[in-house]
Amino acid sequence: VMLRRTKEQRKADLKLPPLKVDIVYLELDDAERDFYDCVVAKTASNFDKYVKKGTVLHNYAHIFELLSRLRQAVDHPYLVLHGGVADRTSSAAAASKGNSDVCE
Repeated sequence: VMLRRTKEQRKADLKLPPLKVDIVYLELDDAERDFYDCVVAKTASNFDKYVKKGTVLHNYAHIFELLSRLRQAVDHPYLVLHGGVADRTSSAAAASKGNSDVCE
């Protein structure tokens, strides 16, 4: 014997409030923008390596990590620098006070 329930049957049991999504657009200051731009450049470089090798589909977990780093960089540089694997470019960008040339 197997019991199967559908989403509609479970919806009444859960009684969740309706989903509400708020989108807020913010501007980054110069230091934040500089740090983010460096992380973007490093991420694009790493992604391009996978594309050139033709191993994008084999490295989807690494690509997800690259995207996560971009999201973390927008939230706070500390998350990129100390939240796991910190690279040299991210460290240099965090130490700079804006208008950094670490990505060149």
